[in-house]
Amino acid sequence: MGEETVKRVLRNLDLTEKEAEAYIFVSKHGVLKCGEIAKGMKKHKAQIYRILKILQTKGLVEPTLEAPARFTAVPFETVLDLSIKAKRDEASQMEITKNEVLNYWKSIHQPRIETSLEKFVVIEGNNKIYPKISQMIKETKKHLSAIATVPGLLRADQYGILDMIFTHPLKSAIKFKFLTDVSKQNLNAMKTLLKKVPNASVNIRGRSPDSGLQLTPRMVIRDDEEALFFITHRPGASDTGQAEVSLWTDCKELVHAFSGIFDEMWHNASDIQEGITATESRKKPEEFLIDDEEKAKQKYLEVLRSADKEIILVTSSRGLLDLSQKAPLLHEVVQRGVSIRIMAPIVDENQNAARQLSEFSQIRHTAFGDLGTTIIDEKHLFQFKDIQIDQDVSKPLHLDNMYYSDDVQYVSKMKMRMEDIWGKAPLPAYTQWEPDFGPLTDHFSFSISGPNPRKAEGQLGAKRISEKEVDEDQSHIPPMEFVQERIIHYERTKEPIIAYGWMARAIIRLPSFPKTPLIGITFIHLDDKSAFGGGGFLTVDLWQETPLGNSFVPVALMVNRQGAMVMQPMYKGTPAFRNIVLIEPHRQLEVVRKDNTLFVGWTVDIPLPPSEYTLGPSCIFFEGHGPAQQKNRSSFLPSGFKSEIDYKDTHAFVTFMNQSTPYVTTGIQGHLITEYLMKTTKP
Repeated sequence: MGEETVKRVLRNLDLTEKEAEAYIFVSKHGVLKCGEIAKGMKKHKAQIYRILKILQTKGLVEPTLEAPARFTAVPFETVLDLSIKAKRDEASQMEITKNEVLNYWKSIHQPRIETSLEKFVVIEGNNKIYPKISQMIKETKKHLSAIATVPGLLRADQYGILDMIFTHPLKSAIKFKFLTDVSKQNLNAMKTLLKKVPNASVNIRGRSPDSGLQLTPRMVIRDDEEALFFITHRPGASDTGQAEVSLWTDCKELVHAFSGIFDEMWHNASDIQEGITATESRKKPEEFLIDDEEKAKQKYLEVLRSADKEIILVTSSRGLLDLSQKAPLLHEVVQRGVSIRIMAPIVDENQNAARQLSEFSQIRHTAFGDLGTTIIDEKHLFQFKDIQIDQDVSKPLHLDNMYYSDDVQYVSKMKMRMEDIWGKAPLPAYTQWEPDFGPLTDHFSFSISGPNPRKAEGQLGAKRISEKEVDEDQSHIPPMEFVQERIIHYERTKEPIIAYGWMARAIIRLPSFPKTPLIGITFIHLDDKSAFGGGGFLTVDLWQETPLGNSFVPVALMVNRQGAMVMQPMYKGTPAFRNIVLIEPHRQLEVVRKDNTLFVGWTVDIPLPPSEYTLGPSCIFFEGHGPAQQKNRSSFLPSGFKSEIDYKDTHAFVTFMNQSTPYVTTGIQGHLITEYLMKTTKP
């Protein structure tokens, strides 16, 4: 019998993977002290001590009477005999009481419809995603809505999704709606797909947003009952369909939020046939393509100087830096009475440029600016490929292959869509927020940088002890290597608690509720090899006025029951200590991380004491950008726990969505802590 078979038998005896490994290790090596077992298994001593206590309670190991005690394993055959006897006794007892139990159950059981828990399900791979979409189509009774790229629709057709719609028993009664992008590049493919749609008997309609606007997130919504949406967030990243990851949820509030996004995009889009006709009738792009960079710059600057009324543009984080170099020209134009509106991703590297430009123009933040677009006096349109926002902003901006159009109809449509984007784009917040890490749970509250920052201490805040940035020459160290090095160092110093993992945090303000304070949302994931075990939990902070000044104060902790036993003591002295929201992981709290993209969603209400507000079911997308910075901090919480943390910090764009409103932060108000190591001392 192999070791895996033994582990399987032990798991059948209600042992965890770690408990089974510990039992087998002690069986192999004889009588050992706790420290010797921990060293041999390469785990923390405190963790092994707890496991040995559990095994002792279950009668699988026995301690000696000496101090410190040594442990020996009960023979495996004895364990099997005891287990078999217990199972036989249990079966015999159930046989004896079967009739009595059944009669009692019939007397008290009243059939009723159970209310199912709202949940999330992660689905990975096309071979699982599209069968789930097929199931959603089968269960559709009223309407099915979808947002997809043309390559995505082609892929769906390959999996038989369109045939399922065309042959649905209720096809004439169900409203099938889809939003997709129509362009010169995919025009023929779109026509081929539309030819498959029956001329009658199926109620299917399609619309297309104007060129240059992004279809994100991709999603399928059924009857306002369930929604499936794709995690891949970057435009074009999923065109190949490789390594797709999606999330399915039946949380009514989140489904309604996604339905609201779809309805708004649907309202502002054109009929698919009109989009095709407009694309076909539009002048060939090659006639307006300027492939010489010097000529492109000359044309662009010439039209900018000639502006008479208005300039509105979307650009990338790098493009904003380039615009700041043209500040004298733009300022001269403004002095003639021309208004300038700029939308771009505001990140750490370009916030000074944004401040400079905001002195004479209006600036708002948008998450994406990779397709640069400039409209001048509603007569001239420029579009050019810009660098992606997650690339190094120090790279030069190139204007070759720039598209120019004076097509009045096309320019007018693009102007309307840019006005719509402008209306929803948030004002940039230039204040940077730096994490102030807490102890064992690695929770951080936040400190605000700027002149004379005030920080609450004592019972309401986390006091910062020290802060320093590690030499950036270490940035070449591959992921987790610096963690492994410090683990060895900390184990030598025999610190009591070591934990490591990753986290994300965002600062949000709900536009629909302007009186609500700033909200800090933090998700923390601990590795299974951490001293007190792995898992994930979420904390919520509120920006509050305290006797010692304004501070972010922990007001809620979302965690499972086992985690609450460990985490709650760390928050003593804060409102979160008495506001624990217990959840079932993967049902009421779901987290999916793919490279530098992270999804966090929950399906339960989170009270926000002492305010009157409750944060309902919501989801957050994090998109890391720019280089990671390696840092070190020390801090303590009012509970007395003190921590020292090494971590790698990356700025992140954050999209927050719930039933109230979608909200997008600037690129300096979100953070991804891609890896960290923490050692903690108790009070």
